[in-house]
Amino acid sequence: MNPRLPAAPRCLAPATDQCDQATQRCEIAATGLTGAAPNEGASWALRGPQQWHDPCDARVRVSLVIGAPPLSAARLARGTMKVNIAKAVLEEHRYFVAARPLVNIDGLSSPRVCNFLNRLVSRLDADECYLEIGTYKGLTLISAALDNLGKKCVGCDKFRLISSTTGIGVMAKRALMSNLARYGGRLGDIAFHHTTSRRLFARGLIDMPVGVYFYDGDHSRAGTYHGMVAAAPYLSERAVVAVDDWNDPTIRRAAARGLRDAQLRILWQRELHGDHSLGTWWNGLGVFFVEKSPEDKEIEAPFAP
Repeated sequence: MNPRLPAAPRCLAPATDQCDQATQRCEIAATGLTGAAPNEGASWALRGPQQWHDPCDARVRVSLVIGAPPLSAARLARGTMKVNIAKAVLEEHRYFVAARPLVNIDGLSSPRVCNFLNRLVSRLDADECYLEIGTYKGLTLISAALDNLGKKCVGCDKFRLISSTTGIGVMAKRALMSNLARYGGRLGDIAFHHTTSRRLFARGLIDMPVGVYFYDGDHSRAGTYHGMVAAAPYLSERAVVAVDDWNDPTIRRAAARGLRDAQLRILWQRELHGDHSLGTWWNGLGVFFVEKSPEDKEIEAPFAP
């Protein structure tokens, strides 16, 4: 049985725009949002606007809850995705050639990627969720969840940019919390885990099958490979896997090997090219519609590295 994260109380006191590592509280100014223990191992759950409240301040609509329960094997049911929603969305929206920004958030992505993720989430079945590894300030996570009320979205980031407690890392973490509060009333149900993807998967912190998986985490060969293999047991029987920064040959090779070794049968695939401009797919995106398959079943080879 997987261990549970220790529960922590919600903090809904007025914000002061300071991070106190000693008391393990992080507070964001201007939003009225406060959250407990934003350090490694913390899980924040934002559940539907109709459930957001603050008894002390009617202006606050978002509460952060620590300690999301881990997933037991018995609860990991098979998802029901029957059609290739990635292919359908790309064709219906003409590959998002005229896409415009959905949110005003700094980040390393483009409107085409963000709109694509948003439309994928809108097509998820009720028993599936969206999983994003590597959220940074929330551009892609919030875009994916925007106006998709009732859809479950899961984010994970360790904020290892220089340090998870000082510098760029903590600023990115603060920005994510602020952005979640800023767009809160328009978002689906978001659960965020401040931890590494290795711990996320090892501790079973995903509570429903993943229909859409967006990997933008550790870009090393080992990290990308692990991101494919470790996520496989949590995917729906059929799922969409999108790998960011596809221009990088290391990522292409590691993702291809990971999909193969995870015994994921590729039913359809696309390489979406980018040149870091807003009108393209930023740094490239590899998209796969995959199906879980037994070890003795022939697996289609991914793109050649």
